Amino acid sequence: MSVRGSPAFRSRAFAACTRMPRRACPRGRAPGGGSTLRSVRRNLRDENRRTYAIEVGDYFRELNGEFDEWLFTGAPVEEKRGLRKFKIPRFTRILSHWLNSLIATGFRLEHFEEPRPSDETVAVCPGLQDAQVVSYFLHIRVRKPE
Repeated sequence: MSVRGSPAFRSRAFAACTRMPRRACPRGRAPGGGSTLRSVRRNLRDENRRTYAIEVGDYFRELNGEFDEWLFTGAPVEEKRGLRKFKIPRFTRILSHWLNSLIATGFRLEHFEEPRPSDETVAVCPGLQDAQVVSYFLHIRVRKPE
């Protein structure tokens, strides 16, 4: 079992999340860290530090397999010590590209969902509050007719 998969890491990572206001939960959160490939993204916050909008730049920039390296920023330093960064290729496209590709290959678009955290989840993991403003994911159910 990997260090990250161990119950001790999971419990400490979750506990770290509850102690770090305005930080991401280490499990299930988008990666963070100083990559040169990251798009420009900035949270606009009110006087109480709650995100009310997210500014995104480079939306139309396409990445074609450039590598990104990262570790979860919310995990405790002692847990990350000695671990290698994840290395993943990135292929970015705008939303219309992905949807048109599904349609062009014969898929029927059936359902869309934009999950967002509840107020209860944000109370435990404040770093997820911005996902109440803009969803991190768009789930699409498609079916290819026979």
